[in-house]
Order: sequence, then C-alpha cells, then structure tokens
Amino acid sequence: MNGAGFDWTCPHCDHATTLTNERLCDEYVQVAVKHLVLGIAQKGPREDESSPSTFDCEAERLRIHFLFPFIAKPAFDLLLGLRDSRWILTAVQINDETARTVRSAHDLEWVEAQHDQRTREIEGSLSAFSQVQQEILREKFIRTDVG
Repeated sequence: MNGAGFDWTCPHCDHATTLTNERLCDEYVQVAVKHLVLGIAQKGPREDESSPSTFDCEAERLRIHFLFPFIAKPAFDLLLGLRDSRWILTAVQINDETARTVRSAHDLEWVEAQHDQRTREIEGSLSAFSQVQQEILREKFIRTDVG
C-alpha cells in the first residue's frame, strides 16, 4: 500500500489498479446516488411516491441512513419527523396561498409552530454530529426555503 491509496487486483480478470481514497469515495457516492431517491429528475431503483397528499417516508429513511449511518433510533425518528413536518409545512403554505382564508391562516400558524418546535429539538443536538453532518442538517433539514 502506498500513501495515496492501495494496489488492488481484480480476482475475476487480473486487472491491476491503484485505488485512492478519493476514488473510492467518488465510486461509493456514485453507487449510493443510484439507490437514493433524490427527486423527480433523478430516480433510483425505488420510485419516490411523494405527492401533494402523501409523504413518502421510505425515501427519507434511505437518505437519513445514508447521510447519518450510525444514528441512534431516537435521533433517526427526530430527523424523519422533521422531514415529515417540513413536507406538511410546505403543503399547508401552498394551501394558504391558494385559499387565503382565516382557517388556512390558522392552520399555517399551527403547523409552523409544530415545525419550529421540531427544528429547535434538532438544533439543540447539532453538536453530536460531525461538521459535514451539521452542514447537511442546516442546509437540507432545518432550512424551510428548500425542498
């Protein structure tokens, strides 16, 4: 093994190559992306079944397990709950923009409060995550202006 990677020979075809950590990471991410449902434009082997009336928690389970591989069950449930909460918030915001009624405004206020509570719970435990995971949490889980 050299400092930049290690020499590897394929047992099936005797093809020799030097695998670097960077190359291994890139290849790992490419394989993982094929199995993560990342939205309409980039479907994996499992189709994202989210719709305006349905939150597809299985797609989120895959993402959370990939991004946070050693996460404890309570934290996993908290992240899944936050994603579900954000999906509901987005749906209620769209409904309020369309309906513009007192009831829709009240629903939006209640859902925002629920989402804010879940967000505070996550923010309170950010220090338990790595720097990269903290960035992912802030950008993809906590922010409400992204999907």
